[in-house]
Amino acid sequence: METLSEAPARKAHLPPLSLRSNLLWMLAGNFLAAGCQWGVPVLLAKLGDAAMVGQYALGLAVASPPIIFARLHLRTIQVTEGGRRFLFGDYLALTLVTTAAALAVIAALAAGSGYAPETALVVAVAGLMLACESVSELLYGLFQRHERMDKIAISLVLRAFLSLAAMGAVLWWTGSVLWGIVAMAGTWGAVLLGYDIPNARRQLRAPDPAAGACEPGPRRRRLTTLVLIALPLGLTTMLLALNANIPRYFVEHYCGLAELGIFGAMVSLTAPGPLLAATLGQTIIGRLARYYAEGRLATFTSLLVRLLAFGAALGVAGFGVALFFGEPILATVYSPEFATRSDVLVWLFAAMGPLAGNVFLGNALNAMRRYHVQLPVHLLSNLLYIPVCLYFVGSFGVKGAAWSVLISALVVMAIYGFVVARGLRAAARTAGEGERP
Repeated sequence: METLSEAPARKAHLPPLSLRSNLLWMLAGNFLAAGCQWGVPVLLAKLGDAAMVGQYALGLAVASPPIIFARLHLRTIQVTEGGRRFLFGDYLALTLVTTAAALAVIAALAAGSGYAPETALVVAVAGLMLACESVSELLYGLFQRHERMDKIAISLVLRAFLSLAAMGAVLWWTGSVLWGIVAMAGTWGAVLLGYDIPNARRQLRAPDPAAGACEPGPRRRRLTTLVLIALPLGLTTMLLALNANIPRYFVEHYCGLAELGIFGAMVSLTAPGPLLAATLGQTIIGRLARYYAEGRLATFTSLLVRLLAFGAALGVAGFGVALFFGEPILATVYSPEFATRSDVLVWLFAAMGPLAGNVFLGNALNAMRRYHVQLPVHLLSNLLYIPVCLYFVGSFGVKGAAWSVLISALVVMAIYGFVVARGLRAAARTAGEGERP
């Protein structure tokens, strides 16, 4: 049986698209997909109640950190790796092993959590759903390296639309979050098998535009080297996932599933800002990496500053919308139960600008291949985040959780900015010394 990387050349490979086409595809794909994903808590609120939204949010909050750690950010390493030290099969083998280990961890967390049986099963099924996404995410790195963002966009939309339809139908029929998320997991697996893998097999026949002259060494050495490179980045992304979910753990503990549902639904309304930042960052990270590698530091800095200004503008616009229109938006989209907490939405939108800025600064560090620097930054951030949530959520409930998000985003942005600026200064000094006679 032929493997993914051994497909015979029955069809022509997929040629690269232009930067503009890739950006447009990713903008359209991410926003259509985000709209469908945002529709899931809307369905749960309309067909159920806030507690059902909270059950769904808790499942993702518990399952996400182990799965995201297991990904080891291999997609980014694929895209930014300029030589041919690693083959695609190396990335795939490592992803399958780490994802299986993550599923075992999630099963243990679900069994030992003390949650109600149905909630524990929601956590376990959420892990299976995200495991399918992990393999798709690795294949997205292959498409991105070959500048075929259209394949990523179509996959995202298919997965989001089908999962929304499946959740809506099953939820209407059964009234169960568990069966709804089982249906979602099935659609994610179907898109992986029916769309992502066939396109990846076809793409693997294309010449690699980013490959250098370096040829890969023995497989065991390659995998060992890849783990050593990826581990700090994997730990960093796990800490980022924890950072996003720490307020949810405290809200569930202090306030219950219904309040967690309200908080999670409002967070989903602010998702377009960081999503747009992530879309731009993923599209431009290859160019940032090239500017840095070529020593074009002024061009690198100019592009990064423009991205940060765009993130700040997003935050200001979102804050204004939430301040003046938050209550009617929440009443229309969710229910009057959610509209009474519109003040929480204002603070979450205030955090959108710093969160978008952190995405751009993180992409800049990845483009500079300073993976190891991000680990202590996010470790420190999480260590500070826990006492902040302990105080603010314990004292002020859901509003305190929103304040905690804003405080954490500002702290991370300050540290990230310092590290990026310091790295650029060091690169400039190195370049200056290299030019001396």
